[in-house]
Amino acid sequence: MTKGQLAPMVEMFKALGIGLAVAVFVILVLLTAYFQSPRLALISIGAVPGVLAGVVTILYVTGTTLNIESFMGTIMCLGVSVSNSVLLVSFMNEHWKSGARAIESAVVGASERLRPILMTACAMTVGMLPMAFELERGSQMEGPLGRAVIGGLVMSTGATLLVVPSIFAITIGRREARSPSIYPDDPDSPHYDPEFGDDDAREQEQKKKQNPPLDLRPPSAQPGHAIDSGTPQNRGRSGAEPGAAPETPLST
Repeated sequence: MTKGQLAPMVEMFKALGIGLAVAVFVILVLLTAYFQSPRLALISIGAVPGVLAGVVTILYVTGTTLNIESFMGTIMCLGVSVSNSVLLVSFMNEHWKSGARAIESAVVGASERLRPILMTACAMTVGMLPMAFELERGSQMEGPLGRAVIGGLVMSTGATLLVVPSIFAITIGRREARSPSIYPDDPDSPHYDPEFGDDDAREQEQKKKQNPPLDLRPPSAQPGHAIDSGTPQNRGRSGAEPGAAPETPLST
């Protein structure tokens, strides 16, 4: 039976662990819907073990305990790492769909995202240095958060630039890019039917013919309505209906 502050601390760590696992699962589900492929979603979270390894390493080297602040720093690193991985996988996937091989797509995608990923990691690492070194009075409580962020970012950056492209090249292999769409009107879909759109257009035309739109205009403004000009008195004088050909007088 635990006493004192140990019992609430154990419960808090359990809640944080559950929250971390739920966050990874939700990210996986959202990435599966975004890429329309569970394979690419798994590749995108390939840098998560690098984050955990970096956090554990720096906490062990600096002699920092695993507490709430370091746990929060780990969750922050997960967000930044997954964001970089998603952008990297998106670039590699675009090159692969354009016809390049998986290895070539991985190399080109990593080279294109090298500078943005390094800039993000360096900026966040430099920003966490004052917190990690505890330079100000009263900053000892935030020190574990800064160290966890720095360790996780350094390790996850290497994993994002080296491990994720390798996983992409191995997982994709020699597969050919194929659209996951099952819509028959999509030209990129393997179920594409060129007559699908024509059938829909013909059905719409038939529906329009069967159910013509109502003409809400007044009868005088509708096409085909004859306009009767002239009064009965005028018609009586002339003896002919309006619009009839005029009578020619007989010559004597």
